[in-house]
Amino acid sequence: MTRVFSVALSAIDEARFGIRMARALNVSRADVEPMLAYCRQHQVRLLVARCAAADLAAAQTMEAEGFRLMDTLVHYARDL
Repeated sequence: MTRVFSVALSAIDEARFGIRMARALNVSRADVEPMLAYCRQHQVRLLVARCAAADLAAAQTMEAEGFRLMDTLVHYARDL
């Protein structure tokens, strides 16, 4: 499976919470700086960023930038 990083403003979250929000998917350590630059450029006040649980470097890099782990998602897979 190919990992594709993306970051974008989230209109649905902005409408729900009343602040400028964005979402980032498939974040790796190398994506953190461009992701933060995007947020600064678009005046994002809250970012929801997701990385693979196995990518400890991504999580630790985000923590070093002031991010906080707020929840985890577990996806079960089974070969049928």
